[in-house]
Amino acid sequence: MAPKILPLAVAAALASLMPSARAEADASASPGASTAGDPAIVLGGVTVSGRSSGVLKTRQVLTSVDILGADRIEDRNVAQSWELLGLLPGIQLTETRMGAESGKPTFRAFNGEGYINGIKVLIDGIPSNVNSGNQRFIDMVFPLDIDSIEVVRGTNDPRHGLHAIGGSIDVVTRQGGNYGEARLSHFGPGAMVSDGLTMAQVEPGPGG
Repeated sequence: MAPKILPLAVAAALASLMPSARAEADASASPGASTAGDPAIVLGGVTVSGRSSGVLKTRQVLTSVDILGADRIEDRNVAQSWELLGLLPGIQLTETRMGAESGKPTFRAFNGEGYINGIKVLIDGIPSNVNSGNQRFIDMVFPLDIDSIEVVRGTNDPRHGLHAIGGSIDVVTRQGGNYGEARLSHFGPGAMVSDGLTMAQVEPGPGG
């Protein structure tokens, strides 16, 4: 029996030291680390860093975006500026040709009618719907003065606030006052020349 006393005493001494060793290990562990008796799972810290890149551009919005550029606008012969939106996919044009509003675009089942202003219209980023939600101010911009038309569908665009349920239409005008371009259309014996602001009739020359 004597030889067995020493191993039992050593085992008892080691067992008495284990709780203190575990406490020291828990104290030295990181604050976010989970222990064996803790059922919670603590994830490590996540550091997010970045730099300001200015105003969010239309091309960067995570949704369906269509941009009609000046190269597609300048050669289109339209009577009203809202007709240019018919060049973009998924947009239906409603033509009335009467009253203060001759027509309007519709997409994603929303237009400017009723109490819900489902499509927000902007001119150079400035909200341009009337109180009823209609879009008649698009016709204030001559087609030759338009640099691009940006159509954003859905509600993922955080730039323009409320009322863009179906999406938004931003008419971007040309800057710098360059009116050196003209559009020529022929009506009978003379020709009508438009620089986007005025109309002038040019009589045909000899043989013309």
